[in-house]
Amino acid sequence: MVEKKSNLRKSNPAKALTLKGRKLEDFLPLLPAEEKLRACAALGVICDIDPDSDQRPQEATKQNTIRAGFVRYMILGGCAKSPIDTKGIILEKAFISCPDNMPWLDLFGLQTKLVLELYKCKVDGHVGLSKSFINSISLNGSEVNSLSCDDAIVNGSVDLREDFKSLSDVELNNSKITGNVTLSNGHVLGKLNADNCVVGGNFEITKDFSISDAAYLRAAHVKGNFNCSNGKFPSTDNAILANRAVIVGDVNLSNINAKGTIGLTGTEIGGSLLTEDAVLSGSPALQLRNSSISGTLMWRGFKYVHGEVDLSGAKCATINTGRNSWMRKRPDYADYNPDQQSADRDLENKQQKEVTFHTRIDNFDYGTFANIPDNCRSDYWIEWLEQQPDEHLGKRFKPRPWEQLAGVLNSMGYEEEARDVRIQKQKLQTRFMRQHERIQPGLTGTLRYAFHWLQIAFRMLLWGPLVAYGYRPGNAILWLVLFVAIGTGINHWAAKQGIITPTHPLIYKEARAGGSIPAWCAENWVYFPDENCASAMPSEYSEFNSLVYTMDVALPVVNLRMEDDWAPRVVYTDGTRDKGGWWVRLYEWFLIASGWILSLLFVSAVGSSIRH
Repeated sequence: MVEKKSNLRKSNPAKALTLKGRKLEDFLPLLPAEEKLRACAALGVICDIDPDSDQRPQEATKQNTIRAGFVRYMILGGCAKSPIDTKGIILEKAFISCPDNMPWLDLFGLQTKLVLELYKCKVDGHVGLSKSFINSISLNGSEVNSLSCDDAIVNGSVDLREDFKSLSDVELNNSKITGNVTLSNGHVLGKLNADNCVVGGNFEITKDFSISDAAYLRAAHVKGNFNCSNGKFPSTDNAILANRAVIVGDVNLSNINAKGTIGLTGTEIGGSLLTEDAVLSGSPALQLRNSSISGTLMWRGFKYVHGEVDLSGAKCATINTGRNSWMRKRPDYADYNPDQQSADRDLENKQQKEVTFHTRIDNFDYGTFANIPDNCRSDYWIEWLEQQPDEHLGKRFKPRPWEQLAGVLNSMGYEEEARDVRIQKQKLQTRFMRQHERIQPGLTGTLRYAFHWLQIAFRMLLWGPLVAYGYRPGNAILWLVLFVAIGTGINHWAAKQGIITPTHPLIYKEARAGGSIPAWCAENWVYFPDENCASAMPSEYSEFNSLVYTMDVALPVVNLRMEDDWAPRVVYTDGTRDKGGWWVRLYEWFLIASGWILSLLFVSAVGSSIRH
């Protein structure tokens, strides 16, 4: 028995695989605008649907409507009856109508070397170019419901300019664009998603272009500049998130108005970061944590920064700053308010000023400063470091920013300012040790607990006040000179009062025995009432000098022989107590102790300065 052949084997394969919308007959009869597009595409000229108007259409009419399917048919190359010039499709002021059951200008997976240019067109639906390959995309002046170019390859530029409008998101995730991406003078009423995209030129959001939600460029790679000058980001959540992005050129935030956070965490910037005339009012305002800036951080000339600026772990070659740029914790900051319509916002700014008007610079690494203000002294740099959060100056003190700044200033030749910064760091560290660093006492911790407080006392009473924590060893000499000067005056007065007496017992014995030294000379051994007393003293005995005597007492490693021969008396010759002598003796003990302490502090401070 012979089997019958299958009906499938009898069918025409070519006919079975024919797709609707790939030949001209599928769209007949053509609308007037479609006929015009067909003719212009064949000649490679601009198809201006309404030459008498310079506005994009808002409503569909018989004369301006082109079906989305026909646009797709033309972009795919048409057919033999509708040839397309190599210049591509250049369509102006058309109303592109999408079917109700599929509101898309569906170009998903498009593979063409043509250019898609829709100028001042209204697409009554979404534009889908995901996974497509196309030479360039230009939607200047056009309005779409959304634009999806995920995973697309654009061998040219993407232009969304001249009052371009998207009613929801613009998607460029994972796309590869060899040219520029330009968004200027337009609106995206949603998000700009460009995560992991690769842009061979510049990525620009400029000329008052507004993105109502946020621009996402996480892990993007921009081989040119990332320019957001004059961009507007009204969302109070996020404005720009470009974490872990690689930007070969500059990041330009000049004159930006961002009410949300600008996140550049872990971002590599090959050029500079520019912020002139920027308004950053997010909370936080700018995050540069662990980012790298090969050029200059141009942190000056901005209008207003409300929220926290986080530079923790960031690196940059140069900082260009000014006095008004960093000093945001001052009470008179924030006179400019970017949102004048809300009195509540004004109140919120004042209430949060001490909390959010700070800059985190822990582990912030920078090489040098550019354009330092005139007459810039130590107080400027100290105030700059005090822009850190209050907890980083107190309960969670961060010493590294102080050492970083001191090292940079020292390398620039500002040695005095660097020393003052280090002194201020030691003051704050001492305060931290006293108020916040706790050593728990116990069986093994009692000695450590006692040593901890002895160390604090040493820093507060001696190390800090006398030699500025080792950074001003000359202060020890000055203190010693002061004490010697005071002692010289005291000893001179004491000698006038007869309190200073010789230490040699034979001189006393000679005077009391009525020998060569008269007995009444013992009433005042230095300023003798008669010259016979002076001539009666042994010739080898030191003549008292209050300055030399005081120096001999104060200097622990110097012996001027004066202290061996003279000393203050504490008892009169009649055996009664000499109170004046006791006070002179007490100051002498103080001078001896001060001499040892100041000498040791001087030696240790000199060693510390050499190490620094």
